[in-house]
Amino acid sequence: MEDDAERLFREKGMRLLRAANAVVEHNGGRFNLLGVDYQRDHMTSGEPVGPMLHEIEPLIRRDMPNILLSHNPNSFRRAGGVGH
Repeated sequence: MEDDAERLFREKGMRLLRAANAVVEHNGGRFNLLGVDYQRDHMTSGEPVGPMLHEIEPLIRRDMPNILLSHNPNSFRRAGGVGH
């Protein structure tokens, strides 16, 4: 199902940011947009998951502002400590 959604978005010229980033430029300014899948900080289906936002470290840009897109607002507290 997720692969179908990605395909449909791509066909319409859009890109899903799933553990990915994109630099956005507008009027001479730039920022880094980071997108993550739904973040969980607990076990699901009996399988442990890593700490929230563990995959975004390589996506962070130090040379411009970073904006995080996440469906789970609990991840924003964690985002403040990533990359420091």
